[in-house]
Amino acid sequence: MKERRLAEALMRELAARQVPCCLGDAVPYGQKVSVLTDQGASVGSLICYWGKKGPKVTRHELQRGMDQRLAEAVDAAVQRATGALDLGAGSAAAAHDEAGVQIWVDGSFIKSGNRIACGWGLAIFRDGQEVHRASGSEVAEGFEAQWNIAGEVTAVLRAVDWCRENGIAAVAVYYDYEGLAKWPLGQWKARNPYTQAYARAVRESGIDVDWRKVRAHSGESRNDLVDGLAREAAEAALSKA
Repeated sequence: MKERRLAEALMRELAARQVPCCLGDAVPYGQKVSVLTDQGASVGSLICYWGKKGPKVTRHELQRGMDQRLAEAVDAAVQRATGALDLGAGSAAAAHDEAGVQIWVDGSFIKSGNRIACGWGLAIFRDGQEVHRASGSEVAEGFEAQWNIAGEVTAVLRAVDWCRENGIAAVAVYYDYEGLAKWPLGQWKARNPYTQAYARAVRESGIDVDWRKVRAHSGESRNDLVDGLAREAAEAALSKA
């Protein structure tokens, strides 16, 4: 059943963010995932559905006023899980256009005890040939506390800078986190100064961006490449912390 598949994907994403969880009860047309604190106390359930419009996760059974870090991690996990399994969105990676400039971006974060490290990675291709790659753990100003999205945002901003420096006016950006496109396109409301600054920087860059969403962890070689670059940068930063 697709809702069970979505629940399992969501649990993997929650676990990757150090959020304890377990499979909950099945409900009509849906599957619950129980979310726990580090001490094992329940903070409610996420409910996974799969309808005509694709995967959907509802949050109405979660406790209000939960810890901000936990809330942000849950939001990121939901976005990743639904984005990765949204068959209606298609797979840009399956048939991406080799003409022009294509930039693949990704971010990563690792939590170990009280330590958190972020990483970002990007790879740039011109007419199908790699011309540049970069990675690091320094994130965009203001995003130090937004560790669940800091790497992805920084990768896009670095990509935009590279385009300006190299006289690139139009580019296709391949990404897997929805907000990267939806904030600058105005499809999501940027609710804090950091996401507002990100959206403004992309819109005012003068770069014509063709946003192409890919599925996270889908096995596409270029997506795997930037995922690996971001993860290695985060691991290196954590080892020095």
